[in-house]
Amino acid sequence: RLSPNAIRTIYHKSNSLFVSGTDEVIHMYNVHKKISEGDLMTYSGTVNDIKIHDNYIIVAGENNTIPIWRMTDFNNIIELKGHKKGINSIDMHTTGGFLISGGRDNCVIIFDLLTGRKIEKFEFDYICNKVELFDKDKYLMVVFDLHIFILDLLKSGNQGNNNIIQKLNFNKKIINAYIVKNKLVAVFTDGEIKTYELNIKEEENTQDNNDEGKDQSQ
Repeated sequence: RLSPNAIRTIYHKSNSLFVSGTDEVIHMYNVHKKISEGDLMTYSGTVNDIKIHDNYIIVAGENNTIPIWRMTDFNNIIELKGHKKGINSIDMHTTGGFLISGGRDNCVIIFDLLTGRKIEKFEFDYICNKVELFDKDKYLMVVFDLHIFILDLLKSGNQGNNNIIQKLNFNKKIINAYIVKNKLVAVFTDGEIKTYELNIKEEENTQDNNDEGKDQSQ
């Protein structure tokens, strides 16, 4: 049994499995040996996302800060601040120098992990449910309930508007979305799964699509 309460997020790296949710604890397991490697008490609130980089655990949840623990001694070395409400999703730049977070305050924030400071903040009209970097971290997918935006992070933006190069709008709620070989895969509440072409080469104009637009149903 992985957790005594509802599980919200699972993260796997090497032989280790990190599991957490409504019990506010990260449960760590060795998949190869099939044994527990201990538990880490986080903060008061449900854990929504976990990322591991090198020797560090990074957590997002109902608290509006992002704590980072050093795994060798489980010391809380820093807390990233900038969101005003709970944080739903985080993603790590491949270099390990930057972290992107999306929260219930309708904001996406890019943090410098060396300093803990905000580099850039994008503000939207909707709650951000998921953020995902792709294509060598040049682009960012932001998932809302009924919308998905694709941002070009290499462009200088103003509250995210100048960075948006594609919008996909839907008439039913999105459960989850993924980038697979530069195509977008969306999963909806009715169980339908669809794939969509990304206009990541079209940088001049924002491309709007709807649920009946370019897609390949699975």
